[in-house]
Amino acid sequence: MTRTATVIDRVATCIAGLLAMALGVAAILWNLDVIKDLPARIDIPWAEDLGDRSWWPWAVGVGGALLALLALRWLISHVPLRRVKEITVQGSNSHNSITADLGAVAEGASASLEDFDEVSRVRGKALVDRGVRTIDLRVTLRRSVVSGSETLPELVSRVANTGDQVQAVVGDPSVATRTRIAVESAKHDEPRTL
Repeated sequence: MTRTATVIDRVATCIAGLLAMALGVAAILWNLDVIKDLPARIDIPWAEDLGDRSWWPWAVGVGGALLALLALRWLISHVPLRRVKEITVQGSNSHNSITADLGAVAEGASASLEDFDEVSRVRGKALVDRGVRTIDLRVTLRRSVVSGSETLPELVSRVANTGDQVQAVVGDPSVATRTRIAVESAKHDEPRTL
């Protein structure tokens, strides 16, 4: 799911929730006669004749089609990011095809970074981000690393070297490597990005 779709989902959910709560409270207040000036029944005279109009079925049909297109657009925006399985590496020709599994490369890079004592956890995956095959590494450091500032630059250098090693293994300059370094929070559940 894209960031735009996530923001739209959250805003739409918030608005729909607030409207539902407001309508529920209004219905309860109306039913309990808390506000004395409200009528017992709401009449909308112009709405009673709509079903008899010749244009009404067309308007409802067009509105339904627009809602269906909006729902289809919403579903398409929620398609998960494409995962990359394999790429053809240099040295392949018309007779032989040499492939590399980018998911395995991401897992290997994650495993090599987890060997460092300063690293709390690493998540690695291969995906297609905006049309670019990408190996995404998320490295979470222990909080004790931040206090020892002399070890932090060395660790960042090691992480950068791992990215260079990934590029050397893949051998394809069109494959990007993205590494995010975060420091685990005091609660150990939500990392803070450096």
